[in-house]
Amino acid sequence: MAGAVLVVAGATSWLTVQGGVAPLAIEGSPAFGVGRWAAVVERALGSWCWLAPIALAIAGYAAAVRRWVWPGLAWSAAVACGVAVWGWLGLTSATLGAVGAGWAWAWVVLGMAAGALAWREWRAGVVGLGRWDRAGLSAWCGVGLGLLAVGAACAPGSMWRVEAMGYDVLSYHLQLPREWLAAGRLSGLEHNVYSHLPSLVESMMMQ
Repeated sequence: MAGAVLVVAGATSWLTVQGGVAPLAIEGSPAFGVGRWAAVVERALGSWCWLAPIALAIAGYAAAVRRWVWPGLAWSAAVACGVAVWGWLGLTSATLGAVGAGWAWAWVVLGMAAGALAWREWRAGVVGLGRWDRAGLSAWCGVGLGLLAVGAACAPGSMWRVEAMGYDVLSYHLQLPREWLAAGRLSGLEHNVYSHLPSLVESMMMQ
């Protein structure tokens, strides 16, 4: 319930401010009509083909943390730990020079395997979800889904000026992963001071 409320509130608030939203034309799609919406749906489904496995891997790492590292940890906190584990594995491997699709999929498969093992024990009645745990998890998921709904409602280019013409994105959020992939490892760059920051989020862009 909490998640549904946050999603609806976030999406409707943004649409109200914007005065409604319609997808802009996508290259290769019709400029108007049903075809334009079909192109948007096609892009969304294509994104989920690689986002869904990552989400399952994160859930697997969360399950492993809750089962073997911190028994009884609230699921809302365990999911945060799952994201941290997934990100830390990618950051560490990239720093050691292990980058590319193969390594990214390796951490996804490892997370799924860990989740499967933990799930087997849960099915045997080792641990379970309590009422308040479910409420906390739904609230955290609701926050994420609400942010995604608001972002999805933004027409391409509508928030460009808000973020200084995309300065952060073009300077390091996406630029650094691009250069690191080309170099074959994550390391500090002489021409970009931002590359000397911890860069956990940027390393996730390479997975």
